[in-house]
Amino acid sequence: MNANPADGLGKAVLGDQGLVDVFDEFGDNWKIHRERLTEELESLSKLLSTAAKSYEDIDHQLLQVRQEVLTKPSPRPRSTTNCLFLEPVPHCC
Repeated sequence: MNANPADGLGKAVLGDQGLVDVFDEFGDNWKIHRERLTEELESLSKLLSTAAKSYEDIDHQLLQVRQEVLTKPSPRPRSTTNCLFLEPVPHCC
């Protein structure tokens, strides 16, 4: 892509060599900045893809843990009385 709108037009058409030079410089600078911007966008894309994969992995792990908790039989509640004497059991912890 050529960013110079006056590409191919010379002094005869534009009327001034300074104007031709400004258009050429703009086109060259745009090419350099466009290439740098493209590289930065590619890096950002890779970073965001990695982050999205991490979030998906975490979601999957959380779902697995949730399923394990929901399907695990609940433990019997501890009795608060001593079955032999029907007295409250002292809590040690």
